[in-house]
Amino acid sequence: MILSVAKDSTLHTAFDQIGFGTAVREGGSVLIKINLAHQPEPLHPRTDPSLLLQVIQYITCHAAQCAIAEGADGFLPQNIESIAFGEVVKKYHLKLIDLDLEDADCIIIDGEKLSCTRGDASDLQASWSDFLQ
Repeated sequence: MILSVAKDSTLHTAFDQIGFGTAVREGGSVLIKINLAHQPEPLHPRTDPSLLLQVIQYITCHAAQCAIAEGADGFLPQNIESIAFGEVVKKYHLKLIDLDLEDADCIIIDGEKLSCTRGDASDLQASWSDFLQ
């Protein structure tokens, strides 16, 4: 899905129009998978920090919890700081989940290894389950 708006102020209205507000309920939980591992280039998009902030603000104004997930080989806090998002994480009480530090099954798409298991996926499920509570 592609969503395009001319001004930040209309983004929340656009979210409402596509039903995002109904999906984000008070007391609910939202996981946002970001892309910060690579510099922006073809086949490796990078998350726009200003758009990410708008999404987080929308979620939290609906009284839902928010977590950010990324495969960052243990460098997720540094990646977050590289886009000057440390204070945002604190302000909105965001949970950070580094997918490379969680157990997961190996997935390869177009020759790129996305994640590999160090056991079973129960730890990732536990991280997500802890977040949901």
